[in-house]
Amino acid sequence: MKKTTNKSALSFAILSIFTATANSATEQDANKDSTYQAQMLDFTKITKSGSRNNEDRAIACPSSFPIGSILQTRQVVQVVDVSGYYQRTDFSSWYEQSRDCRANRVEERTIACPANQQGEHKQQRYFQEMQTGGIIGLTNWQTVSNSCDYYRLRTETQNQTQACSAGQRGSGRTLSQTIEIWSDGSQRNPSGWALVSSDCHTPKTGISPDYAYIGGGAWGYFAGIAYDYSNNEFRCIIGTPRSGGPHQDHVGTDKKILNRGQSYSMDGTNVSAQCRLSNNNKTIDISANCARTSGGTNDFCITEKTEARILSVDACQTTIEIDGYLGNGQRANHRTFTENTCE
Repeated sequence: MKKTTNKSALSFAILSIFTATANSATEQDANKDSTYQAQMLDFTKITKSGSRNNEDRAIACPSSFPIGSILQTRQVVQVVDVSGYYQRTDFSSWYEQSRDCRANRVEERTIACPANQQGEHKQQRYFQEMQTGGIIGLTNWQTVSNSCDYYRLRTETQNQTQACSAGQRGSGRTLSQTIEIWSDGSQRNPSGWALVSSDCHTPKTGISPDYAYIGGGAWGYFAGIAYDYSNNEFRCIIGTPRSGGPHQDHVGTDKKILNRGQSYSMDGTNVSAQCRLSNNNKTIDISANCARTSGGTNDFCITEKTEARILSVDACQTTIEIDGYLGNGQRANHRTFTENTCE
């Protein structure tokens, strides 16, 4: 038996398959359009239709890093339909492309002064801190203030002794001043020398007043003792009493101080007077054989003698001893005194 095929049925089957395939392709395209519309802002996907551009902007950095700017970008898409007609413009969110935000910073430090100084030595250096981390532009340390300086350790008192001026006598004079000792070893701000004490004296010159005298009163000559300030020794005095006066009035118009080392012996009417120097003029004795009278109707002369000795000579003082004797050798008086030989 011969098998036969129904051509009409086969043709319908083929057409149905083609139509189904075509419909499936159309549905797939529609699904793609729908997916594009739903995911329009997901720019990692490729749109089916339209143009895409980037838009940039620079915005300010935060206040904590105020220098520089932040660069941002967003995508701009013009959406068209499948026929190429413009529908709308879509924008993505801004996202950061780069960040250059910096802040000026200052670093400070205090360094120690040298060992013999006091104060503060302050320094600074400058840099920019990046918000993203790290620093740039670091400068060298610079001094902004420096009060380091040498300082006063103590105040001392200084003394010095100076010799007396030419022509003066004494051990000298003492001067004093205050001065500051500083940490660099220097001496500063002296107060100036001031006199503390002085043993300097100007010696007297010339001849002292009479220490003693013996004279014949109205009856003759007298002898006297004087001190020579310039040479620290005795000198002889000779003269005649004032006419008609008693022996106490020995200062006559012809009173004379003899030269250094000169002794004498004078004889007058009924009287005599002597002055003798010895021991380098450090000892002197004067005498008269009629130093005074007994008085009354039986008047007669009484002999007297005076001796003087220089015991010691200091810068401005001389110690002198004087003894008086009667004619029989009996000591009538004795005294020791100090002669001031400076002004």
